[in-house]
Amino acid sequence: MRIAHIALWTDRPETLRDFYVACFGGRSGPKYTNPAKGFVSYFVRFDDGASLEICSRTDIRDRAARPHLGYCHIAFDCGSREAVDAVPQSCVPAVTALRANRA
Repeated sequence: MRIAHIALWTDRPETLRDFYVACFGGRSGPKYTNPAKGFVSYFVRFDDGASLEICSRTDIRDRAARPHLGYCHIAFDCGSREAVDAVPQSCVPAVTALRANRA
């Protein structure tokens, strides 16, 4: 058995999609929209076959209605301890750009 994908809820799907693409080399699929449910999602796929579904729904954008967004835990296998140690440094430009876009 293998996990097909991991899904998480967010109120900013494009920002989160951009983060996983920039920091972890994911490839984003097209935006999926279900207007009847106010649902939007993106699948971000990684080279090893793992997928992350980033979801948003209009009825959970109000902070009082959605106290628990996100997921509990996700782990990325970078291949070596050195590669894990390099991830924060390699993400600095991407995180800086994402923060600038929020302003």
